[in-house]
Amino acid sequence: MTLTIYSDDYDEKDSISDGMSGKIFLDPGKNDNGIGTDFGKLLSDALMHVVNENVKIDEIVFCYKDRKYG
Repeated sequence: MTLTIYSDDYDEKDSISDGMSGKIFLDPGKNDNGIGTDFGKLLSDALMHVVNENVKIDEIVFCYKDRKYG
């Protein structure tokens, strides 16, 4: 599974107005079954889900706004 975290300033919108800023997802990897899970802005909920469901995290992706280019 992949834990994907978007910084609070990732794009010009926030999670309330359809942007990706602040969003946290747990997505299946190439060899995983199932669908992804959206945790909104609650990293603690995502991590508790990983612990409670014994989810193996293969990768953590942190997406952020590159201030040099945007």
